[in-house]
Amino acid sequence: MAFRPNVGDELTLNGVTYRIAEHPAAPGIPYGQEGRAGIVYQLLPADRSAGFQPAALKVFRARFRTPALVSQAEKLAAFADLPGLTVCRRTVLTRAQNADLLQQHPDLIYAVLMPWIEGPTWVEIMLEKRPLTPQQALDLARAFAEVLESMEVHGLAHCDLSGPNVLLPMLAGQTADGRPQTAYSPSSTVELVDVEGLYAPGLPRPEVLPSGSSGYAHRTAREGLWGPTADRFAGAVLLAEMLGWGDETVREACYGETYFDPAEMPSANSPRPLGEGPGVRAATLLSALARHYGQPVADLFERAWTSETLADCPTFGEWLVALPEQPVGQAFSLSTAATETTAGEQPTSPQESAAVDATAEIRAFMQAARRMEDKHDLDSALKLYRQALELAQAAPSLRSLAREIELTVQDVEKRLAAQAFSRRPAVVTPAPPVSSLPPAVPSGEDREPKERGVRARRPWTWLAAGLVMFVLLAAVVYGVNLQQQAAQATATAIAWQEESTATAQAQSTATAQAQATQTPIVRTAAFARAQATQTAIARVTATAQAWAAARTSAPLQTEFERPPTYILHEGEFPYCLARRFDVDPDKLFSINGLSTDWTGKVGMELKIPQNSQFPSEQRALLPHPTIYTVEVGDTIYSIACMFGDVYPEAIVLANNLHPPYTLTVGQEIFIP
Repeated sequence: MAFRPNVGDELTLNGVTYRIAEHPAAPGIPYGQEGRAGIVYQLLPADRSAGFQPAALKVFRARFRTPALVSQAEKLAAFADLPGLTVCRRTVLTRAQNADLLQQHPDLIYAVLMPWIEGPTWVEIMLEKRPLTPQQALDLARAFAEVLESMEVHGLAHCDLSGPNVLLPMLAGQTADGRPQTAYSPSSTVELVDVEGLYAPGLPRPEVLPSGSSGYAHRTAREGLWGPTADRFAGAVLLAEMLGWGDETVREACYGETYFDPAEMPSANSPRPLGEGPGVRAATLLSALARHYGQPVADLFERAWTSETLADCPTFGEWLVALPEQPVGQAFSLSTAATETTAGEQPTSPQESAAVDATAEIRAFMQAARRMEDKHDLDSALKLYRQALELAQAAPSLRSLAREIELTVQDVEKRLAAQAFSRRPAVVTPAPPVSSLPPAVPSGEDREPKERGVRARRPWTWLAAGLVMFVLLAAVVYGVNLQQQAAQATATAIAWQEESTATAQAQSTATAQAQATQTPIVRTAAFARAQATQTAIARVTATAQAWAAARTSAPLQTEFERPPTYILHEGEFPYCLARRFDVDPDKLFSINGLSTDWTGKVGMELKIPQNSQFPSEQRALLPHPTIYTVEVGDTIYSIACMFGDVYPEAIVLANNLHPPYTLTVGQEIFIP
């Protein structure tokens, strides 16, 4: 059974009793942060007077739960005192040390206990668009560069640097002892998490090498990141993001959870020079760096951006040498900013704070809903999913997340409907009476000539007869199939025609009444409306007849080969691809190094697992074949996602569409 703790549940680890912490934004929900490899829960010591500190328990998903974590933890302990690597101080739960606990919770095998790091991640700062002054941005970047330089000097590399893996205690809302923090403290540190893929001399090479995170991957990252220079490009991008965050134009140009659109990153086939084509966003950042921190800092970023190999990127020692003590042309100190913040403005607006709270509450509701699904309580799960959907729909910045939750709600509703249908009493149809008389048997006189005839036939005649029967049977089956399709399409067309006829008659009656009772101007307007309605009905009827005729010919292609890779289009997201290609969503996220709450970016190329299946037999979200009326913002890709298991290519073929597959609002298309 999956480890699903409740708030206040007690766990005794290494002689210390902890309690599962409550989510700060969702009372009654455990405080857990979900990532690609597992979930990290916050543990609070039951006896705080003894001096014990809050801890983090990382519970891995089954495929990441390996005995190698034990020996890895022993080797990582040597780096725990280096800046930014506090989470390397860890212990792994094993049968030898935690037999009683594992007997009660088997899924905690090889779970990792480590210090809890307070503070937002860098990706949260960007998503919230939390403003920083140039000095605050400089202090943050310098602290981050010092962590990376220390690692580089010791021959270490994280190998998957990205916004979610960088924690910022120096931007936390309170100090370690719980007192409110009214200013940013430059003496605080930057911490790295998810260090299970850390490179260090003596650590074993992973079976599958990381290939970089979207928005931070070097053009050579597809070959795998493993070595002392693995962090240089991603680190340079993160440093540039942090430094640029002190400039409003950079914050406004930010793509989303990364500053850069993944489609505009340098690739093996596209160097993406700064300031050209899709490199305009990079040029904006380059200009801000030169303006606030001097040309040498801007030159380091340009050198990393245009590098052919990771070794061509600047070292983090070079970054620290180039960073000034204060922004160019500003005699601005952090204490001044603290005074201004305390006296007046807050670092974040009420709207931004509300967005942060909404995101936390949404995740809490989603976690609670999944627990209800695990207990097969779909009614409760549906209520929780709907609450999450209401919160997501209320925040314009969470539109993609709202769409995914909406599809989840539809899926649960369909499962509930199927569950209710399965509980209906079965209708028993009485079997036809069976005769008790034995079948007639020919007499001996009649049987003898037939037996002699059978013996007289040659063996090849039986083979020829069997072949003829097989061909006839196949033809009959194919004909029946076509007849069924034709009948279904014809019935649909007849229904449409009947509906259109009734509507036309109603419109004719209304027109006659209008002509008899209204003024000439009003009669003219009413007649025009009726005429337009009849024209539209005629068009729909003609379209229905055309579709019906098409369905009586060869069946449309609705299934296509599963591709090895796929580029996301507008309106698509990972769970949509999992349904369409019939793959396990967890494997899709894992093979691409993504967290399960990632909703996708247009233009990103995803690897598609080839040996997995969608966990539910019901991949469809809406019934089809059917007719769909195009709405604002629809594309063939978003419509395919709306129906779940429909391919965009099938929609294109069924409706004879041509690139770029532009749809118009009100257009009616056939969903095969």
